[in-house]
Amino acid sequence: MAWWAFPFSLTVLAIAAVEYTREVGGHAAVMLVLILSALSVVVTIAIVVCTAVRTNDLLQPPVLPHGSDDQVACASSPVVPLDACTGSTVSSCV
Repeated sequence: MAWWAFPFSLTVLAIAAVEYTREVGGHAAVMLVLILSALSVVVTIAIVVCTAVRTNDLLQPPVLPHGSDDQVACASSPVVPLDACTGSTVSSCV
């Protein structure tokens, strides 16, 4: 899902180019706005389509550690504050 950062920053750049064009003017600035805006739209549409196509890959259930019957996925840190099922402290997910 990190690829959604690309159209966001590209759109912000296009908006900044619009503000720049309002202040400076000129044909080059207008062309910059058109190019960045079109690129922003194309990248956003491409990412929407790719996300829609790969929905099944993105929404897979979490992979639990080998041999674990616990329904709660392990956190990235070695100590998880509470086990959702028992309420006890979990010291390791191995």
